[in-house]
Amino acid sequence: HSQLPTKRSSDSGLRSTRDLAGGVLSTRSSSVSVVASLSLGMQPRKVSVVSLQFYGLFAELLMGTCPAQLRADYSEYLGVVLAVASTSKGSTHAITGDTLVLCFNAVSTNASHRTTSVAVLWQALCEWRTRFQSRFQRLRLTGCAATSECFCGAPAPQTLLVGSALGLTAAMAVVASEGCRAFSALVDLGIYEDVQISYTCRQVNVVRLDSGDVPIYELLDRKIYNDDDEWMYTLDAADKADPYLHWRSVWAAMAGRDYTAAWESLLEHSRGCEVDLTTQWLSDVLRALREGTSSPSHIEFAGALPYQLLYRRPTNHSSSSSFPVTPAAVVAPQPPLTAS
Repeated sequence: HSQLPTKRSSDSGLRSTRDLAGGVLSTRSSSVSVVASLSLGMQPRKVSVVSLQFYGLFAELLMGTCPAQLRADYSEYLGVVLAVASTSKGSTHAITGDTLVLCFNAVSTNASHRTTSVAVLWQALCEWRTRFQSRFQRLRLTGCAATSECFCGAPAPQTLLVGSALGLTAAMAVVASEGCRAFSALVDLGIYEDVQISYTCRQVNVVRLDSGDVPIYELLDRKIYNDDDEWMYTLDAADKADPYLHWRSVWAAMAGRDYTAAWESLLEHSRGCEVDLTTQWLSDVLRALREGTSSPSHIEFAGALPYQLLYRRPTNHSSSSSFPVTPAAVVAPQPPLTAS
């Protein structure tokens, strides 16, 4: 009789061990199933990615005069952008504090995802300039959009995305931080080819990837055309009056390594246009190229994407006095637009 409780205890322990083992196996089985379902659910799609970078966010929230209100304002702005993206068939890939990443055509089919991504990016920047910028003292906002083939899945609440467009937007953020005006909107070649008829654009750098060189463009303004029977004539007239004709000649000459011709074209451009921070940056780059003291950046990484910026201002160069910045060109507020 004294051994019976021991046997029952042993049986109970054995059952507990079996139950525990069964639970572990069940859990592992579930995990494998989840991973398998995610892998099977990732389909190749052409995707456009929009990334918004908030420079100085932590300092603003930490040292602002009213941190609680600033956090509320920042949350309000994110809500506005996410609402615009949602109505434009966009989805959220990630919110990592100072970076918001949206994607288009990853979950909901959107055949015009390139133009839609730019419309959302443009409205996000306009909303910031007109409604939110005055609430912050140290915060600077830039935005980038790139397109590529990605592998997509949708494990709620975010979108699973694997592709070069993610890394490229991170590399473009470095371009924006080094040589572009505040509130810059940058796009890669794939998106530029779709939106150049609707936006005034200029090239601002080249990102070198293993797959080749990708020109990067800045969106400066939206083109406005008369909606009448003379639409094609209006387009032709706008092309003839293109203020960035000499700017394009600069980059064409740089691609051919004719830096003297590039310099002369930049001088021509500066005579007819306002000189801003990007023009000054480019003059410094060209001066270094002509002196033979400039070279592409070392290989950097945006996530797992290795890249180089083909043109960088040497750190030991002082800013060129040949192109003083026009104060009005540093920030050019524009009216908010509705994403289409």
